[in-house]
Amino acid sequence: MSGIRVGVVIAVVLVCNVVFADQLFFKAQTINTDDPTLFGKKINLSSFKSLSESEQKNIKYFIVQFKPLIGDGEVRLLEAAGLEVAQYIPDKAFIVRGNIEKVNGLSALSGVKWIGRYEPVLRGEAGIFNYSLLNQDEKIRVTVSFFNTADLEAAKNRVISLANTLLFDGRSSIVVEVERNKISKIASIEGVEWVEKFYPMQSTKIDLGPQVAADESELTGLESGVAFLGLNSLYELGFYGATEVVGIADTGLDNGVNDETMHPDVRGRLIKATILGLWSDTWADSNGHGTHVTGSVLGNGAASNGLIKGGAPEAMLVFQSLLTGFGGLYVPPDLADLFGQPAKDGARIHSNSWGNPSSLGEYTAHSQSLDQFVFNNPEFLPVFAAGNEGVDGNCDGVIDDNSVIAPGTAKNALTVGASEGVVSSGGVQKRWGETKLASRFCGEPIKSDHLSDNPAGIAAFSSRGPTSDGRIKPDVVAPGTNVLSLKSQHPESGDLWGLYNSQYTFSG
Repeated sequence: MSGIRVGVVIAVVLVCNVVFADQLFFKAQTINTDDPTLFGKKINLSSFKSLSESEQKNIKYFIVQFKPLIGDGEVRLLEAAGLEVAQYIPDKAFIVRGNIEKVNGLSALSGVKWIGRYEPVLRGEAGIFNYSLLNQDEKIRVTVSFFNTADLEAAKNRVISLANTLLFDGRSSIVVEVERNKISKIASIEGVEWVEKFYPMQSTKIDLGPQVAADESELTGLESGVAFLGLNSLYELGFYGATEVVGIADTGLDNGVNDETMHPDVRGRLIKATILGLWSDTWADSNGHGTHVTGSVLGNGAASNGLIKGGAPEAMLVFQSLLTGFGGLYVPPDLADLFGQPAKDGARIHSNSWGNPSSLGEYTAHSQSLDQFVFNNPEFLPVFAAGNEGVDGNCDGVIDDNSVIAPGTAKNALTVGASEGVVSSGGVQKRWGETKLASRFCGEPIKSDHLSDNPAGIAAFSSRGPTSDGRIKPDVVAPGTNVLSLKSQHPESGDLWGLYNSQYTFSG
């Protein structure tokens, strides 16, 4: 099924393939194609009755569900009928592009169970089409995703002409500002796949309050977290990542100059650094987060006699700075525009410690574009932070479920949660109830638990699964409290969780 998109309209629950074999699982709603009161006929195009003949001819997108398990044979059948396959829908269905005559021709086939229109109501997240007389003219920002079909450019142009402002333009997704009462019109444009509210991405940098004073005592070897991952045994076998190229998209890297002045732990291994952040003219790291992450990934310990190093200390680096001129992050609306160039530069692993904390557990347009890119590039592995949205909302001493941030909710991302490190000196030496986030951790035993004394424990702030559609996330965890790594040389980068020395600082 090469090239078939697994889209943002779907909330995929794999077990439903067995239990609910005759339902269609859209994110907007679930359709039971066996319900005789709603779908008694094989072809359900009842919504056409309210449309004029000319309007009916403009309908291009339909749902075709098959009876048996499907594969390439069904795709070839649809293509032979003159239909363009745009999307797979669980269970056993496709969204196809064509016309009513061609779709009607499928009804005589014994393997076809049900046919219907891809209705505009299926194309938007919950509540996106709602408005009142009081707010109908209110302008909001929405992400609009399109099918990668022959209608792509025409559909994009129609949406842009209907909206007030084009904010961000991507390969198959755009962000526009539009009045609430026009969003349903956008969803009705043939070629539009999905509409959802736009939220800017945020770094997973977390502030726990005042840090412990600098402590240059003897290192234990546990501060970087490498020992807990079992990597020392790999180093003994000669595996240092020397043949790998790693991509990192974050707030910036050190002083933003790829020469002998760069941090010694990454010096000489940067292939390329690019600026993606809007209104920014530098990839220097004034935030500190991106440099710290880079050290955890591939710092070689040059400034610490090899004691503070990352997971792949000989890997090469392709870096993308997302920090904007106003201090936020810019991420392209279609993640193919983020991953594409690093992949061309040789990166097969791509680290991302950022996401959308406004749609916890949700499968979003960014999640879908990630899954689509990896589907088309199966050797490429995006690694995403699960997020720092953990909270004990009812003070029962248990961190609440369903707080993973998108795009870490994607199926094809390796999503990483934070476990506790074991660091008793330096950084933030407090209990969770004593930190700046104390109100989130009001119940025992979490309230009195120390930040970094139990490698088998999960950091209280770390986002929990499962996702809203029931999938297991995060996939793995790694040390995420009082991690010692690189300090950016930028004068505004700060000390994060506490300075170790001029080259290294603690963070989470």
